[in-house]
Amino acid sequence: MRPLPKSRNQLGNYRVLTTLANDLLTTAAQRELSELDEKLYFEVFAPSTPSSRRTPARQTNGAR
Repeated sequence: MRPLPKSRNQLGNYRVLTTLANDLLTTAAQRELSELDEKLYFEVFAPSTPSSRRTPARQTNGAR
């Protein structure tokens, strides 16, 4: 599923809103749910967990 828009201005855009609604309705239909609720919304649009940041390995041979 798509992540939520980063800008508040995008939430007023009908194209973005209909795309979000489509994602929510598609998920509900696949799960054969009879109603849409906050729990489903947060499951569908939960922010992805950031991957662990890797720090560059230090070179031990004296090269810079």
